[in-house]
Amino acid sequence: MAEEYAFPVLVELEESNTPRLKNKLVKYFQSKKSNGGDCEVDYESGSQTALLRFRKEEDQKNVLGKETHQISLDEGVLKMTVPDHAGTDKQSPIQEPNPVDEGQTGAKGKDGDSDDEEQCSKLAVLGNIPESVTSEFLEMLVESILRDLSSPAASEDYNLELIPDISSAVVTFQSGKDNIEFIERCPQIRMFTKKNLSVRPLETTKKIVVEGVLDCSEDMLCLYFEDKGGDVEDVQLNEVEQSAVVTFKNHQGS
Repeated sequence: MAEEYAFPVLVELEESNTPRLKNKLVKYFQSKKSNGGDCEVDYESGSQTALLRFRKEEDQKNVLGKETHQISLDEGVLKMTVPDHAGTDKQSPIQEPNPVDEGQTGAKGKDGDSDDEEQCSKLAVLGNIPESVTSEFLEMLVESILRDLSSPAASEDYNLELIPDISSAVVTFQSGKDNIEFIERCPQIRMFTKKNLSVRPLETTKKIVVEGVLDCSEDMLCLYFEDKGGDVEDVQLNEVEQSAVVTFKNHQGS
């Protein structure tokens, strides 16, 4: 049944103490007033967000495209926002870089950009995730952020892994550029800041610790990891702890 309602919309509620609010949400978003249609509503009493699932993509897009959503109540009006119209924090104008003569940058060109991107981490860590936040909610939040990135493929070619034990999640992108844009965009999203979430790049490392090393010399370990494709710079063996620290010449080896 869930697959029939495969087009989700995340709704932020201005007020969450309205009696029988879930019923009101169902009635509103299935009506012409919302530009919606046949949908399911996931809502827990007291929550300030609701997850809608529409049967038709057209209804989903129509709801996202409507500038304002509100429900008339006996005691007033309940206002709601969806990701596309949730607003962003005001940012200082971005200073455009001074024009540089092409002759000064000719040697770098596309190759230089590729080198810079190669050094950028492709993973972002989302932190301070409350226990009440589900993986489905988090995925919708990430997708709403990715919708505004310059690369359309970013919203399709990413992976999200929730790690509840440390209240974090890791988002993996196909390029460092997408990751940088995602990290810069996160603090501008009201829902992101409202949940007090944090974001940072997952730093790459050139060192790994190998445990359980028995009857192995530094040369053997060096040959082993180089055979696996890594360019080894140094191996430090600790015979007492039966471990070794392997340092690679670049982070790709690790």
